[in-house]
Amino acid sequence: GLDVSGFAAGAVTDAERLGPVDAHTGAYVIFTSGSTGVPKGVIVTHAGIPALAAAQREVFGLGPDARVLMVAAPTFDASVFEMVLAAGARAALVVAGEDDYAGEGLAAVVAGHRVDAVVVTPTVLATLEPSRVPTLTTVITAGEACPQELVAAWAPGRRMFNGYGPT
Repeated sequence: GLDVSGFAAGAVTDAERLGPVDAHTGAYVIFTSGSTGVPKGVIVTHAGIPALAAAQREVFGLGPDARVLMVAAPTFDASVFEMVLAAGARAALVVAGEDDYAGEGLAAVVAGHRVDAVVVTPTVLATLEPSRVPTLTTVITAGEACPQELVAAWAPGRRMFNGYGPT
């Protein structure tokens, strides 16, 4: 384990920083293997977060009336994509429970909370039946290649996007 007992529990002060925080400094580091399979750290800048939100608004077209699902664990990089998607659109963020990450549990969350936008892996999407989630109008797949059969099953009547790779 990492010993953090020598650090204060409060917010980091300017005096404790190694330099000034601006749009070009790192906001967080994401570790990804991307499509190479070789893990690497990627620094996401403070400017990168609002840029992501702006791009998401433009591409996905969600607004304040949207209800975005957060199914990724907060420790997983995809959760940032989900949270920024909702915040940038001023939409509601519906957080799935830890046991509602796929199948009937996830379908119940989507239908019960009238979720209309999700970011899921094709593997998770394959556990859902389109007719069980009629409010779902925007489907973004990410994290792995999406089979053509899944696109054929989900795209009709919806807006479907390939969001492969949140970094």
